[in-house]
Amino acid sequence: MASQKQLDAKFKQAQVTADDWLRRAELAVSKGEDDLAREALKRRKTYQDQADSFKGQMGAQATAVDNLIANTRVLGARAPRCPAHRQPHPPPARPPHARAAPLLHLLCCFPCLRTTQPHPTPSKPLKTLS
Repeated sequence: MASQKQLDAKFKQAQVTADDWLRRAELAVSKGEDDLAREALKRRKTYQDQADSFKGQMGAQATAVDNLIANTRVLGARAPRCPAHRQPHPPPARPPHARAAPLLHLLCCFPCLRTTQPHPTPSKPLKTLS
C-alpha cells in the first residue's frame, strides 16, 4: 500500500514536470525561439514517458494488491473448515514432579550451579535470621 502511494506521488510529480515543460515550449514558440521550443518538447516527452511508465506500474500493482486481498479472503474462509485449525492443541501436560525438578536441582545442588555459572560475591555479608 505504501509503495502505491509512492508511485502515485512519482506519477504526479512527473506529470507536473511534463506540463511545466509544455508551458515552457509554448512560451518559447510565442517568442519565436523554435530551438528552445524543440528542446522543451523533448524534455516534456521524457517526463511524460516517465509518467506513463509510473501509471502502468500503478495499474499492475493495483491488480496484484487486489489479487492478494482476494486470495487472503479465500484462505480466511477456508481456515475455519480445516480440522487442524479448529482447536489448537494444548501443550503436553507435565507432571508436578517434572515441573519442580529443575527448581529442586537448583536448591539441592547449589555447587553445581557454581561450577557452570560463577556468581559475584556479595559486597555486604548476608543477614541471618535470629
